Amino acid sequence: MHKRTLLFLSLILALQTKAIHDPKTIGARSLGMGNIGVVGSDFNSVFNNQAALAYFQNTAFGINYDQGFFADKNLSTKTAAFVASTKLGGIGLNFSHFGYAQYQEQRIGLAYGKALGKRLAIGVQLNYFRTAIGGDYGQAHALSFEIGFYSKLSDQLELGAHIFNPIGAQIGQVAPQNIPISFQLGLLYKVDTKLHLATEVEKILDQKTSYKFGLEYFIVEKFIFRIGVATQPTLFTFGFGLNMNKLQLDIGTGFHQTLGFTPQISLRYTLK
Repeated sequence: MHKRTLLFLSLILALQTKAIHDPKTIGARSLGMGNIGVVGSDFNSVFNNQAALAYFQNTAFGINYDQGFFADKNLSTKTAAFVASTKLGGIGLNFSHFGYAQYQEQRIGLAYGKALGKRLAIGVQLNYFRTAIGGDYGQAHALSFEIGFYSKLSDQLELGAHIFNPIGAQIGQVAPQNIPISFQLGLLYKVDTKLHLATEVEKILDQKTSYKFGLEYFIVEKFIFRIGVATQPTLFTFGFGLNMNKLQLDIGTGFHQTLGFTPQISLRYTLK
């Protein structure tokens, strides 16, 4: 690993910017709203809160590219997922990749979300983790899971909760590394059909609590504007979405006063 990558990787890790083995909110929509992912039933619930898949009514495929901060292109995260709505609930398969040839983190997840009546849903995802280091260092593997809850308290108010790696799984045998345990709790308030407000609290064990606030405004039916703020690290975020019938494009970015912008783009195609 060259010196430049080591320098920026150390800085970003110190600021708690997360790689694949850490709980990471996926999707440009979420980033634009302050990195809020635990509430709001959308395609990327397959990554962020699997319980919300119970309310996702489509079959779709999507990809996401997260550049991270512009420190180094090797620090980008790439994801792909497939989600299907069935009579038994929402199911999904997702894949995430972080790193480059000399250092890679990968995760494969199998997700399921099931409604338990009109107002409550639960979800679970089984995760396979892999770390590979170039040269003679080899690779390591681990298994864990995450669990989510979602409640439509009313037609306007929605509550989401999510726990990542509750068993405290580790990866590696010689020098095992902890896969973080995290808890998220969020609330979504639909003021009307055009304006949605959201907030989320995230606690990663051994780290400071992160608070997130965001809003989503439907300027017209096909164009959505988003803005938000988050702490730990402090990020000011914004973005937009463009709904082109079966094709959905979302672009979001966060701004850190030291590291600059962290852009992300998501593309989703609805099969039915």
